[in-house]
Order: sequence, then structure tokens, then C-alpha cells
Amino acid sequence: MHVTGRNASASAEYTSGAIWGLASWLCEYGSARFGVCADERCGNVYLDTSSNCCRRFCSERCATRSHVAAHRARKRAADDDLVSAPA
Repeated sequence: MHVTGRNASASAEYTSGAIWGLASWLCEYGSARFGVCADERCGNVYLDTSSNCCRRFCSERCATRSHVAAHRARKRAADDDLVSAPA
């Protein structure tokens, strides 16, 4: 099966190959494996290839950034509670 024309550029061939692969994957696994990154600042869409469909972030970088931000927010809240607590 051919997905591009005879005189297609290399970029057109790579793009059509990627689309073909994505379509094949979508037919086999369905759309439930697509997700939107849980990092509020990101918004990228990703394809969850984990065995139990538990992925929440598009990359390790977004996961780390989100977890560090949550940790710092918890630490700040705990520090604020200590400062405002009556003596």
C-alpha cells in the first residue's frame, strides 16, 4: 500500500507514515488511550502506551515540574500555618 505519490518529498513521506502508524494504533486500541497532560501549563496531547492506562503527563519533565510545584505549595502552606499559629 502506498500512502504518498511517486514524486513526494521526504517530509511528506515521513508525515504520511506517521499518520498511517497513528491510524493503525487507533484502530487497534481505540481513542481511550489519548490524554491531555495534567500539568496546567502544558496542555499537550499524548498517547498512553502504559500497560494499565495510568499515564497522566505527556513527559517526565512535565510530571516532575508538576510534582515539584505541588510539593513547594504544600511546604509554603505548612510554613504559613506555622507563622500564623497562636503561640
